[in-house]
Amino acid sequence: MSRLVQRAPSDRPASTDVADTASAGPKADIHARIIQVSVVAGKTRITIASGPDQGVEVGMRGAITDSSGAPLEGFTIEDAEGRVSHATVHLSPEEVEKLSEVVIGPSAAHLDDRRATSDVHARVLANSIVGGRTRITIGSGQQQGIQAGMTGALLGPGDREIADFTIESADHRMSYAFVEATLDQVHEATGVVIKASAGSAMDDKQF
Repeated sequence: MSRLVQRAPSDRPASTDVADTASAGPKADIHARIIQVSVVAGKTRITIASGPDQGVEVGMRGAITDSSGAPLEGFTIEDAEGRVSHATVHLSPEEVEKLSEVVIGPSAAHLDDRRATSDVHARVLANSIVGGRTRITIGSGQQQGIQAGMTGALLGPGDREIADFTIESADHRMSYAFVEATLDQVHEATGVVIKASAGSAMDDKQF
């Protein structure tokens, strides 16, 4: 499935459909538009209107930006040719289509560098069944030091840990995980705790 994304003219010159190649290098941010969204092997793939001609190279870090221009969802450039490049993101096609631009370069390069040094308690904002598994959206993300691969637990009454999970992906303000719990258990949960250390004890678990 492939969707061509039609964009309204932007009021700010953040897009580089034609980039400033004089500044588009590893030390300068490259701003560009998302011009197409597709689903490949069940994952969301974006086409970006900047490529090697504008200084974009395979392996560079980038991020989809929110309406204020802040990095929201990180990605790595997977292939690039001419004036376009491609990357895979953890957002759904519908989520991507609500956004319009990306930044590639220093502003996105260190999204994964800030890791929480103490346990993070957060709320479950949403839940759904994906592929027969329960997926939760957590109200803390990279801004709070949450990174993919961190472990956590769903909390029940009295903050007792009732189900484990591993963070699947994280954007600027939210993170996502599959949890071995039913939707009823998630609805009854008081929140989650995300462990700063992989070795954190979980002695209070009820499972």
